[in-house]
Amino acid sequence: MPGPEAGQPAIDVRAHFAPIVDLSDQAMLSVDSDGIILSWNKRAEGLYGYSAEEVVGRSVSMLVPNDRPHEVPRLLARLQAGETVDRFDTVRVRKDGSLVPVSLTISPVADSEGSIMAATNITPNIAERRRAGEEAERFEGILAAANDAFIGMDTDGIVTEWNRAAEDLLGWAADEIIGRCLSEAIIPDRLRDAHERGLRRYLETGEGPVIGQRLELSAQHRDGHEFPIELSVFVTTIGGVRGFNAFVHDVSEHKRLTFELAAARDQALEASRMKSEFLAMMSHEIRTPMNGVIGMASLLLDTELDPQQRGYAEIVRNSGEALLSIINDILDFSKVEAGKLDLELVDVDLQTLVEEVGDLLTPRAHAKGLELATFTGPGVLPAVRADPGRLRQILLNLLSNAVKFTEAGEVVLRATASDPTDGDVKICFQVADTGIGIEPSDQDRLFEPFSQADSSTTRLYGGTGLGLAICRQLVRLLDGEITVRSEPGGGSTFEFTVRLQLGEPAPTPPARTELAGLRVLIVDDNATRRKILEQQVTTWSMTITTANGAFTALEKLRYGHVVGRPHDLALLDMDVPNMDGIALTRMIRDDPTVAMLPVVLLTSSGERASREAARQAGVSVYLTKPVHQSHLFRAITAALRGDTPLTKPLDRSTTTGDRSRPRPVVLVAEDNTVNQTVAAAMLAKIGYRADVVANGAEAVEAVRRISYAAVLMDCQMPEMDGYAATVAIRSTEEAGARLPIIAMTAGVMGGEEERCLQAGMDGYLSKPVDV
Repeated sequence: MPGPEAGQPAIDVRAHFAPIVDLSDQAMLSVDSDGIILSWNKRAEGLYGYSAEEVVGRSVSMLVPNDRPHEVPRLLARLQAGETVDRFDTVRVRKDGSLVPVSLTISPVADSEGSIMAATNITPNIAERRRAGEEAERFEGILAAANDAFIGMDTDGIVTEWNRAAEDLLGWAADEIIGRCLSEAIIPDRLRDAHERGLRRYLETGEGPVIGQRLELSAQHRDGHEFPIELSVFVTTIGGVRGFNAFVHDVSEHKRLTFELAAARDQALEASRMKSEFLAMMSHEIRTPMNGVIGMASLLLDTELDPQQRGYAEIVRNSGEALLSIINDILDFSKVEAGKLDLELVDVDLQTLVEEVGDLLTPRAHAKGLELATFTGPGVLPAVRADPGRLRQILLNLLSNAVKFTEAGEVVLRATASDPTDGDVKICFQVADTGIGIEPSDQDRLFEPFSQADSSTTRLYGGTGLGLAICRQLVRLLDGEITVRSEPGGGSTFEFTVRLQLGEPAPTPPARTELAGLRVLIVDDNATRRKILEQQVTTWSMTITTANGAFTALEKLRYGHVVGRPHDLALLDMDVPNMDGIALTRMIRDDPTVAMLPVVLLTSSGERASREAARQAGVSVYLTKPVHQSHLFRAITAALRGDTPLTKPLDRSTTTGDRSRPRPVVLVAEDNTVNQTVAAAMLAKIGYRADVVANGAEAVEAVRRISYAAVLMDCQMPEMDGYAATVAIRSTEEAGARLPIIAMTAGVMGGEEERCLQAGMDGYLSKPVDV
C-alpha cells in the first residue's frame, strides 16, 4: 500500500484522528501502513520527551531499540491483515536515550480511500506497575507477619491500616477498627485533646514533634487498661493522598526492667555510700587507739630502758605499725573496689616528690644496712599536672616492698622522661632492688588481690597481698600500666609509665655556671651510687674522676696534682673498701699536696658521734644519703667557699639549746585523753609546751584568750568539731594575722584533706602521728 511521502502525511488522516488523539488521557499516536507517524498527543510528548513537531512524518522505528529491528515490520504485517494487537508488552526509547517499558494496543483503521491506518494506545511503565503491585503484596505480607503493630490513618485520623500484631496488642480486630477514628479507640481520654491538636498542627504548619521520632506514650487496650508504648511515626503520600503510619511496640517489660535496674542501681549506690561511711567510721575508730599505741611506744623508746624493756617496747611499736599497714591496705583496697578513688590534678615537681619518697624509706633501709638511692633524669620536667598523693602512694608501696624483700645490697628509685609534646610528657618510674626475686610462675598473679609469691613469703615478711593490687589500680587510674622483671635471687625491677600533662612552667632558675669546669673526684665502691652522682654533677658541667676505693682515690688525687690538673673537690662515700670515708679524709689532710682539698662526706648514718668525728677529721660538709640534687649543689658550693658548719669551731650552745628562752606553746584540741597525752609528749620532745582542750568550743575560747604558736586540731570532737572551730577562729582573726591550724585526724578517706583546707586549716596530719 502506497503511503504519503516522508514528512508529508495526508491531511484528512490527521483530521480523522485529531479529536481522538487530543482528547485521550493516555499516550496515543497513529501511523500509516509504512510506519510513518501521523499524529502524536500531549500524553505521548510527556512519555517520550519528543514534541509532535519532532516526530510527525518520521518512522516509528525511531522509538524502537536497535536490538529489535523486526518488531515494527511484524506489527505492520498484522495490521495489514486486519488484526488488532492487544496489550503487546515491549520497550521503547525516550528522547534522552533511556528505556521505558510499555504495553501497546494497536487497532487498524481504514481511511476514505480504504487505506489501512493504525491507532496506537500506549500504557506506560507496565512493568513498574507490576512491580509496584508485587511490592504492595509483599509489603502487606510483611506487615501481616511483623512482630510490631503497624497502624495507618488518614489526615482525618481515620484508621486505614491495622495488621495482625496491632490486633494482638490493642485487642481490636482489623475489620472492627478500620474506618473508625484512631483516637477514640486507643488513645486514653486524658490524651485525646493533645493528640488531635498535634494532628491539626502538623496539617496546618507541616511541623510536629512526633514525625520521624521515637516517642513513649500511653495506649489504651480495648478492655480499657493502659500500658506504655513506643512508636515511630512517618508520613506517606500515595496517589496524592497523604496519610500517617506508625510502628507501635509494647514497652511494658522494658519499663519494668528499667525500673528494676534503677532500683538496683540506687540500692548499689546506697550500699556503696553506707560502705564508705562504714569505712570512714572504722578508719577513725581504729586509728584513734592506734595513735595511742604507736605514739606511746615511740615515746617510751626515747626514755632510759634496759635491753629487755627496750625489746618489749620495740615489739609493741613494730606490731602497731604492721597492724596500721594492714589497715591502710584494706581501706585503700575497699576504696578502689567502691570506686571512691578520684584524681586531684595539680602542678607537681617530680624531682622533689621522688626525693621525698626516698627520704621516708631511708631510715628503714639504713637500719637493714641497705643503700637507698633516688635519681631523676635530666629530662624530668620540674612541673607536670598529676595527683601527688596517688603517685606518692604507688612509689611508697613499691619502695617499701623493695626494702622489705631485700636483705643486702641496694634499692634504687628512678624517674625519667621521654617523648615530650606540646601538652604532655611520658614519665617512667622504676624501682629496682637486689632482693630475693620472684619466680616466673608467680609473676602473673603478683598484682592480684590477696596474693603473695608463695605462702612462705607471707609467713616470713607479713603483709596482706593487697599492696601491688592497689598499685596496679592506681596506675590504671593514671592511664598507665605496671610491669615487673625479676628472677629468683636476682632482685626485681617494678616499672610503670604514665603520660602526664605539662603544668605551669616554673620560673627559669639562674644558670648554675659556678661549678662548670671544676674537677671532682667521686669515691664509691657501689657502681649504681657512683653512676647517680656522676649524672647529678654532670648537670653542672663538672669534670669527673671516679675511684672505687680509698687507695685508688689517693693515687688519683696525687696524680692530678703532679700533672697539673689538681682536683677542686672530693665526694667521698662513708663506706668504701679498706678504710671508711673519715679515715680517707684524715689521709687527705695529712698529705701536703692535697691537704687543702674540700671534702663532702656522704653517709648513711646521721648520729652526732659520726658528725663530730667527721668534723675533727676535716670533712667540709656532711650529707646523709640519699642525697637530693639541690642539697648536693648547696653542699658543694659551701665546701668550695670553706664556709660550712663543720669547718667552724663547734658552738656548744647551739647543740644544747638556750634553756632560758621560754618555749612556744601549741594548743592541742583533742577529745581522746590518750591522744592528748601523746600529742603533748611529742610536742615537748621537739621543744614546745602544750595546752590541751577537749572540744572545738574550748579551742575557740582558748585562742581568744591566749596567743598560741599553732593549733593541732582534731576534726571529730563533741559540742563543736574541728571544721566548725577553724571557721570560727578564722572569722575573728584580724587582717594579716593568721594562726597556723593543723588538722590532726583519724579520718583518711578521700576528700578529707581537701575538706580540712577548705575549712581554713593550713596542714593535715593523719593519725597515728609520729614525731
